[in-house]
Amino acid sequence: MKRAAALIGALLVSANPVLAQEPKPDSPAPDAPKPEAPRSDAERLRDLERQVEEQQRKIDALRKDEKPAPPPGAKEAKPGEDEDKLSLGYDEGFVLKGRLNGAAYEIRPVARVQLDYRAFPHAALNDAFPHTVPQDEFLMRRAAVGFIGKFDVFAFDLEADTVRPTTILPVVNFWLEWRAYKEVRLRFGHYKVPWDLEDSQTSDNYLDMVERPMVVGSNACVAPDFRPGVEVWGSISTGLFQYWLSCTNQSDSNAVPSGDPLTSVRFETNVSGFGLGIGGIWDNKSGIQNSFPGMTPGQYQFFAPVSVRGWTQRYVADACFYQGPFFARAEIVYASQERWRVLADHSNGTGLVTQGAVFTAGFLFWGPKRGPSRSPLAAPFKDWELFNLDIEKKKNARNVGAEIVFRAEWVRIDDTHGGRQGQGAVAARPSTAANADKVKGNDCKAVEVGLNLFPIENVRFMFNYVHLRIGDQSRAERPHQRFADELLFRAQLEF
Repeated sequence: MKRAAALIGALLVSANPVLAQEPKPDSPAPDAPKPEAPRSDAERLRDLERQVEEQQRKIDALRKDEKPAPPPGAKEAKPGEDEDKLSLGYDEGFVLKGRLNGAAYEIRPVARVQLDYRAFPHAALNDAFPHTVPQDEFLMRRAAVGFIGKFDVFAFDLEADTVRPTTILPVVNFWLEWRAYKEVRLRFGHYKVPWDLEDSQTSDNYLDMVERPMVVGSNACVAPDFRPGVEVWGSISTGLFQYWLSCTNQSDSNAVPSGDPLTSVRFETNVSGFGLGIGGIWDNKSGIQNSFPGMTPGQYQFFAPVSVRGWTQRYVADACFYQGPFFARAEIVYASQERWRVLADHSNGTGLVTQGAVFTAGFLFWGPKRGPSRSPLAAPFKDWELFNLDIEKKKNARNVGAEIVFRAEWVRIDDTHGGRQGQGAVAARPSTAANADKVKGNDCKAVEVGLNLFPIENVRFMFNYVHLRIGDQSRAERPHQRFADELLFRAQLEF
């Protein structure tokens, strides 16, 4: 028994080296990769959550039309590596687009030139008012150049007009605007005072007639035109309701004639081509200033300004309708001006009232069917059709085609009833003097026919025939004759 146990022990000792050298059947080779340790459920859950977060970032970036943000821990791109490339193209005008520090920007050059000719076929020397004789003339009505654009939530319009008469820089639109929300926008700078349809809401690039209505006048009568100031405006439900609130200087200069600003407000609604608007302007003139003048469409003055001081109030109601090739617009205007202590004895003069109305209608009878904007290089008269109801007259925008326009308007400037009737024991008589106790008013009625040709979007030719009746024949274009005619022409290039 002892001999058997010794033999078994000797055999085990001799087998140990062999067992140590030969691998076990189920063990990996020495150079094989080691298998990963089993992962816990928590680790697998964290990996899945990271993948879900990465996919969500890509989805959000696609919705915002932006490049996806790099994943956490990724190497940051160098400045300029991830920016959109600068591009130059044409989209209703030449435009330069790009991105700067992740913010999109856009710059557009703009320019316009208007060459006019005015003719007064029946004008003759007026012995009573020789300085008022209208003269046939060629003139450059406007010549502006500048840039418009936007950067992120800001927009700007910087334009200068070399022929604009002004006491400061010859600028027109020169403003900066914050427009993060369409419901509330803030504008600061030099802009057209918001008030009425024909002046503040219609660019002079897209007028229906050569000049605006007589009672509006764009700083030649009731409308105040461009002023430096600040404006808040906005739109709700895509034009269903729009509003403007503005405070500006009373005059277009750096010198403030009064501590009171010119405050204006306008409300407007547009539904299916139909629009309604109302507006008001209030300012208190502390020093003696000129009243509104009276000017015909050919810019002949039939009422010279008189002295005013105190409150000036202006009110307007307007309407418009655009449907296919047809359009119609109308305005009614009322304004009153106080004449506080403007007489020679420093007493009050009779107040002044300016009122008027205008109706304009037109028909785009020849042109291409409605569609996308045409290139400025498109051939004139290409694909034009006569009397097609698919032709579209665009509101305050470029048009292509030929149209006929009709306008009837009226304006009257006169003193209010019940005012002062004289100084001391001397009865007042109506006078045209600037410091008259009772103002000798005047009125003008006009019927106009216009023919407009837009061979391409950027070019227009306009012809107006104007027939006038001036109330006071002594201040008419021809002495002893209330009636007069005016011929107005315009050639315009803008982009």
